Amino acid sequence: MSPRTGIRRIGFGCARITPSLPHLKALTAAIQHGIRVFDTAPNYGHAGASERAVGQALATHFQGTNDLDRDDITICSKFGYYRPVEGHAPGPDSVPVGNKEEGGLYYSLHPEVMEHELKGSLARLQVDALDILYVHNPEHVLADIVLRHETGETSFSDDASLQAALREEKQKMRERLVHTFEALEGVVGSGRVRKGYGVSSNGFALSSKEGLHLSLAMVLDAAAEGARRAGKETPSLKAIQLPLNLLEPGGVVVAAQAREKGLEVFANRPLTAVSQGGLYRLVNKAALSGEPPGGYMEACRTALEVFNPTSLFEGRAEKELTEEELETREGCRIIQDLIRDMNRQLTSFTSTETYTQELERRIIPMIASTFESLDEDAADALQAFFVKYGEMVRYHAAMRAVEACKAAGHVLGGGVGKAGEALHEYALRWSLDKVPRQLSGVLVGMPSEEYVHEAVRVASTERGGES
Repeated sequence: MSPRTGIRRIGFGCARITPSLPHLKALTAAIQHGIRVFDTAPNYGHAGASERAVGQALATHFQGTNDLDRDDITICSKFGYYRPVEGHAPGPDSVPVGNKEEGGLYYSLHPEVMEHELKGSLARLQVDALDILYVHNPEHVLADIVLRHETGETSFSDDASLQAALREEKQKMRERLVHTFEALEGVVGSGRVRKGYGVSSNGFALSSKEGLHLSLAMVLDAAAEGARRAGKETPSLKAIQLPLNLLEPGGVVVAAQAREKGLEVFANRPLTAVSQGGLYRLVNKAALSGEPPGGYMEACRTALEVFNPTSLFEGRAEKELTEEELETREGCRIIQDLIRDMNRQLTSFTSTETYTQELERRIIPMIASTFESLDEDAADALQAFFVKYGEMVRYHAAMRAVEACKAAGHVLGGGVGKAGEALHEYALRWSLDKVPRQLSGVLVGMPSEEYVHEAVRVASTERGGES
């Protein structure tokens, strides 16, 4: 296997990319190394930040080199999730995603929304046409009924009632997809999408028993009907995309079926798994030494001491304290309780992302509501604690990821894979080994030049004669 052939097995997954300098350097490094597939979406980052970054990086190369032109690159984007233009109402058939705090995100499969989003994508990417336009997670239209059932908001008398409701909603979803696919045939015919359209879905990888499962057979049938309505014999459905990794292997069978039907199949999230309600990063660099990072207990003790309500006003009776001092003392108790609670939760996080969400959504607002301001010593102690805590979360999350992979049946040793492969190497090779039989390529998130170099190295190297 030549290095160049190996590199062609990977594409650039741009979910975490913005027009920042490190990300633009990563995109440039990818292009220079021969990576030619770039997958993005309007909802990746604020105001299409990911698309703008990809457009900026590619435009620089198209203008500045003679050995790279538009036909060398496969540019993929999506539609489904979107934010309405400020001051304008959501588009047809739109449903809100999440809550207001999540930025007014909506979801719709309607052709009008698709046309609006495609126009924006082309402008941000600085191209006249995409190569593939994916319908993004069409099963999201089922999410509301599944969520209401799981939270108890809607109580079905039995499982049969739930399944009947889901079948009815899935039939509605199929009709919407037929309508959307018919419109996409026109978009492909207009030249604004060059190779064809696709479906990118987490639902492909789920068991048929799962409420959000998306059937490949249904998608193929809807695509055929959409083509007939558009007056075409052959659908322009050319690709699907689905998650595939060590903890989510369910998509392998669907991928093989799609390949047999002549579709391109791209795997996403090779290093990020959603399993048993947890988000796992299949990367164990933080745990390679086998020892937890140092300094955490000292930072913890220092923070507890700084916020010690007993010593803060030592020697003064409670009746002597002002109302403000009483509030400060109570605030210190709250912070101490927070630190102790966080210490108890330390090993429960499956990824740094889940910790970051906890920090932003609960911990920081709690501190802000407790203290209007902190003095320099208190702020430094709390900051030092959070830094060391984050390092410990990264370590324990890495250890938990390895254990989860072992529990899923992967034979991993102390050094993780054979010949001492780190977890991310083992995980990426596991996905790459599915090319070309089950997959056309693997989309890898590479937010830095280091990630690009590492992915290229893994993709360019054979393992045990397998490739």
